[in-house]
Amino acid sequence: MFSKHSNRLRFSVFSFLLLFSLLITPPASQAQSGQNVNSQEFFNALSPYGQWINDTRLGFVWLPNVNDDFRPYFTNGRWVMTQDGNTWVSGYAWGWACFHYGRWTYNDYYGWIWVPGYEWGPGWVAWRWDDKLCGWAPLSPATDWTGSDYTCPEDWWVFMHPKYLTRDHYRNIWRNDYMDGPSHTHKVIEKSHFVATTSGSGNTLYYSGPSAADIQQAGKEHLAVYHLITSASRGADLIHGNTVCVYQLLPYITAGHSETAQEPADYEPAPQRIVRPQDITKNWNKPRPFKEELQSKNPKWKYHFIRDNPPYFNYPV
Repeated sequence: MFSKHSNRLRFSVFSFLLLFSLLITPPASQAQSGQNVNSQEFFNALSPYGQWINDTRLGFVWLPNVNDDFRPYFTNGRWVMTQDGNTWVSGYAWGWACFHYGRWTYNDYYGWIWVPGYEWGPGWVAWRWDDKLCGWAPLSPATDWTGSDYTCPEDWWVFMHPKYLTRDHYRNIWRNDYMDGPSHTHKVIEKSHFVATTSGSGNTLYYSGPSAADIQQAGKEHLAVYHLITSASRGADLIHGNTVCVYQLLPYITAGHSETAQEPADYEPAPQRIVRPQDITKNWNKPRPFKEELQSKNPKWKYHFIRDNPPYFNYPV
C-alpha cells in the first residue's frame, strides 16, 4: 500500500510530464514535411479574410482583402533565419497558410492571387544573390521545378542589401535605396546569380536561399538563427525569444487532398480567366476592377484602393 505522500508525489510527477509533453512540439518541417493537407481547411480558415474565386483553369483561388499596394513576401512581414533556411514570418492572421503553402500569381484584373498548395515550406520563393544584393520573388503556380533557375516578370523581384533582409518595414528600405530600388531591377537581375540551394525531404523541396554565413559576411553583422517550431494555434507567425512559431495543418490521412472537400461557402465564379503571370506595372494608378466590384456589393471589403507611388521610380542615373 502506498502512502498519501507517495501518491501526491506520483501525481505531481505525472502532472509535470503531461504539461511538458504539451509544451514540446517538433520542428515544423520535420513534423509534417511532404504530407498532404485537406483543402477544406483552407476554404474555412481564409474565408473571413478575403474572397474565394473559382477559375476554370486553376480551380479555387483566393484574393486577400488588403490594400492594392500589397506584395506577397514583402508586406507586413520579414525573413528570419531558422534551421530550415530563410523563413518568412508574417503578421497577417492568414499568413500561416498563404506564405507556407501554395503559390502566388499576379493578374491586372484581380491583383495578387493565392493558389492553394498542399506541402509546407518556410517560404515558396526563388532567390538571387551577388554578395551586395539579395533578392527574392514569389513562385508562380506555373513553375516547373528544376532547382536551377526561375523566370517570372521582372517586377516580381525585390532586391536589397543583405543587412536589411531580417529587418522590418521593407517598403521604406526598398523604395529609398538608390542602387537596389525597383527602377534598377533589370540591371540587378543581370549581375546577380540564381541561388539553387534547396532544402526539404522526399518530394517536398524548396529554395532555402542564401546561407546564414553568406548573409552575415555580407552584412558584417551578427545574424540570429531561430528555432522553428509548430504553433498550436492558427494565426500570425510569432517570434518568441529564439523561436519562430508557425501554425501547420495536420496531414490529411487518406489518399488525395480534395476528394472530400466541399466548395467554399462563399465564392465568386471568375469573371475573367486567370492566365499566365503578369507584371505589376500595368495600370498601376487604377484600382483592380474585380476588387472594386467586390467592394460595391460586400461591406466586408473595407480596404479601398491605395497606391501612392508607381512600382517603378525614375531615378536620375
